[in-house]
Amino acid sequence: MKANHSRSAGVTLADVAAAAGVDRSTASRALRGDVRRVSATTIARVRSTAQELGYRPDLTAAALRSGQSRILGVLVPSITDAAMAALFAGIEDEARAAGYLAVVTSTASEDASRQTAVDAFLGRKVDGLIIADSLIGQPLPTTGTGASVPIVAAFRQGPPSHPSVVADEYAGGRAVAEHLAAQGHRDLLVLGDPAVVPTFHTRIHGFRAGIRELLGKSARVHVVPAGLQVNDGYTAMARALGERKPPTAVFAINDYSAIGAAHALQEHGLLPGSGIGLVGYNDDPIAAHLPVPLTSVSIDVRELGRQGARTLIGLIENATTEPAAITPRLIPRASSATPADNLTRPPLP
Repeated sequence: MKANHSRSAGVTLADVAAAAGVDRSTASRALRGDVRRVSATTIARVRSTAQELGYRPDLTAAALRSGQSRILGVLVPSITDAAMAALFAGIEDEARAAGYLAVVTSTASEDASRQTAVDAFLGRKVDGLIIADSLIGQPLPTTGTGASVPIVAAFRQGPPSHPSVVADEYAGGRAVAEHLAAQGHRDLLVLGDPAVVPTFHTRIHGFRAGIRELLGKSARVHVVPAGLQVNDGYTAMARALGERKPPTAVFAINDYSAIGAAHALQEHGLLPGSGIGLVGYNDDPIAAHLPVPLTSVSIDVRELGRQGARTLIGLIENATTEPAAITPRLIPRASSATPADNLTRPPLP
C-alpha cells in the first residue's frame, strides 16, 4: 500500500513522474493538460498518480522558473453576448488543449475599462492577450514600456500592427444582399452603425456593394444607426418607421437587434416573413426557434476563438500558425421567405 504523501511531506514533480513511469517534462505537460504533446491516456495516468500522492503544483514558482504563467487574457465587450460567449468557448478549447488557462473580462469597449483589464492581466504575468472588443480607430490599451506580451485581435479587426483572426464579414454582408435581391426587394433598411464597430462596418460595406452591383440605381439602401441589444433594434426600428415609409426588407446587424426590430415591426402591423422581409446576423441558437424563424448569417464563432488562441499560442511559443479562412453562410428561414411582390402590407395611415 502506497504512503499517503502530501505537499508538506515534500512530494515533487519528479516523484509523480517516477510513480507514473514518465519523464519529468512529460509529467509537467500532462498536469497542464497539453493534449497536443501528451496522449489522453498518459494525462489521465499522471493526474491520477498526482492525486494519489497528494501532489499540487506550485504554479507561482513554476511561472517564476519558466518565465511563463501559461495564462491568456481575453477582452470582450460583453460576455453575456452569445457571439462573444461562443468566441471565448473556442479560446478555452484551444487553450486547454495546449495546457494554458484562458481568463476573460468584459470591458464594454470603454477605454478606461480596457486599460484597467490589461493592467490587471499584465500584473498577473499573462503570456499573451486576445483583444475582441476594439472599436474603429480605437487604439489598443498600453502594455507599458517593459512589457512585450504578444497580442492577437479576434472576431473584430484590430490594428495592422497585430495579427487579426476574423471571418470574411464582407462576404457575409454580400450574401444578405444576394438573398434579398433575389427575393425582389428594392427598398432596403439596415440597422447597425458602420462608424463604430469594425464587423458592422465590413458587413454593411459588403451588403451595400452587393446591392449596388446586383441592382444598381433601382434599389435604395437606408442605414439607421443601432446598437447590439434587443432594445437597440426595437428603438432604431420604431424611430425609422416614424420617419419614413416602411421598407420591404430589413437587414439587422445581429440577431438581437433583429429580434427587437421584429417587435417594432409587428407593432406597426408588419409581420416578418409575410408583411416584410427580415434578416439577422450570427445565427444565434434562438434564431431558428422564434415564432417566425429568423433568416440569419452563420459564422463558426467558436472556430474563430480556437484560431485566435492558436495564433496567440504560436506567437508565445515561436511557432508560426496560419488561420484558415472562415466564410459566413446565409441560413434562409421564414422571416425572409416571401418575395417582395407577394408581401401583405397594411395600408399607410
